[in-house]
Amino acid sequence: MVAMRDEDRRGARPRALIAAGRPPWPPYTGDRLRTAVWLEALAPHADVTLIAPGRPSPAAAPAHRRVGPVPAPQALPW
Repeated sequence: MVAMRDEDRRGARPRALIAAGRPPWPPYTGDRLRTAVWLEALAPHADVTLIAPGRPSPAAAPAHRRVGPVPAPQALPW
């Protein structure tokens, strides 16, 4: 990703980053529903990047860039 100076971003769409502990689909629990609602609300107004573990996004998902899958953290030895 290339960072842009403020004067270079004038007129460009804002960028949003959503980090989730689980993939938002299917949105049948509170945390998944909340992430899906944020993604749906932001997608028409910003370039959204989603960081989430697990399966790929479905074709019907709002426009976003997916980073992942993110590997699950390893258990600490203590």
